[in-house]
Amino acid sequence: MSNKMEEKEISQVDKVLSTLINTGGWVCGVSFQQKFIPTYSQRIRDLRKKGWDIESDRCSLSHHSHKGQVAMYRIHDHNGWKNYETWNVALWINNEESLYKLAKRSLNYNNFIFRLANASHSELQKFKTGTPDGVKWNDEKVNIEDLDELIKELNQ
Repeated sequence: MSNKMEEKEISQVDKVLSTLINTGGWVCGVSFQQKFIPTYSQRIRDLRKKGWDIESDRCSLSHHSHKGQVAMYRIHDHNGWKNYETWNVALWINNEESLYKLAKRSLNYNNFIFRLANASHSELQKFKTGTPDGVKWNDEKVNIEDLDELIKELNQ
C-alpha cells in the first residue's frame, strides 16, 4: 500500500494524538495546521471526550512569532494510561494481590466492580468504594475500555 493511501486511512484525531504522544511536550497549533489538520482544536476536544488528559495554554514558544493568539497543547502521560484515574485503578489492580486475583476471575471491568461490591472477603472490604487514593471504581473519568483490556490481558 502506498504512503498516500496509508495517510488517508489515518484519521485526523489519530494524527493529533500521535503528534502529542510522540512529541512528549508542548505542540503549537500551527504545527497541526502545517500537517493539514485545520480542525485540530475540534480534534483535541474529541480526544478529551475519549478520556485523554490534554492541557492547553497560549503558545509562548520563543522561536514562534504568531499574529494573534495560538494555542499549544500537551498530553499528560500517566505511564501510558489516558488519565490519572484510569492509571490509579490499574495500579491498584496490578499491585494489590486481592484485587489482582479478583480481576483475574472477572470477565471485564464492570464485572470486576460488581464482584468487588458483592465480595465478603475481609481483604477486599477496604476497597469497596474505590482505591485508597480516593479514586472511585465507577468514576466517570475511568476509561472502562482500557481496563477491560487490562483484565483481558490478566486472563490470558
